[in-house]
Amino acid sequence: MDSYFDLSWEEMFGNIINKKYKRKWFFNHESRKINYFLSPNPKPIVPFNDRNDKIVMHGGGWGIGNYKDAINVIKMRGDIELEIAAYENADISSDIPKNHNYHLIDPDWKPWEKLDGKFIYPPYINLTTRQREMYNLDYHKLYDFILESKAIITKTGGATILDSISAATPIIFTEPFGDSEAKNQELLRNLNIGISFNEWEHNNFSFDILKNMHDNIKELRKSTKNIIFDLI
Repeated sequence: MDSYFDLSWEEMFGNIINKKYKRKWFFNHESRKINYFLSPNPKPIVPFNDRNDKIVMHGGGWGIGNYKDAINVIKMRGDIELEIAAYENADISSDIPKNHNYHLIDPDWKPWEKLDGKFIYPPYINLTTRQREMYNLDYHKLYDFILESKAIITKTGGATILDSISAATPIIFTEPFGDSEAKNQELLRNLNIGISFNEWEHNNFSFDILKNMHDNIKELRKSTKNIIFDLI
């Protein structure tokens, strides 16, 4: 789901993929195009001005990257509300500002767990009650926050870009992991639908920039196929 070959996958599975399957590029760095989108749920795009003045922050599926450095920068500024995914108790600051909300993904969750006979996305731990909050959803719960927020601060993995395009929520990207994520960042920058955290900070954390990128994603979506209809 990256815009460029992921070397780890290519080394292990490249020959098998080329012989048995037809590649479908969601995004393509060389052509500078978003070819497809895939919405986690059918909820419509929320207009930018109807959204909360919040930013979602996470470290992708593995909780990696330097997004925690960005948290500290924003904490010093003090006026930006955050919805933060935490992957273990140690990720949660001991001095949490009132406008920073942590959502702890249950560290004990196993991918084979089921609820009502269905495999589930990771549940969250309520930080007040310390109880599990189970969600029998067909998408990850963080997507609800992404739909209602002004941007996502994270690294540029393929699944995060899908969330961004589906929700029209721009990405403020942190340092990439590997060449494929670096190429993803170049693509987002070229299409003006993403910006680096350092650039956003340099522009005084402008929400007008985020609004412009939100509008660009909405315009891009008009000519972008839902991959479901291309596969059926």
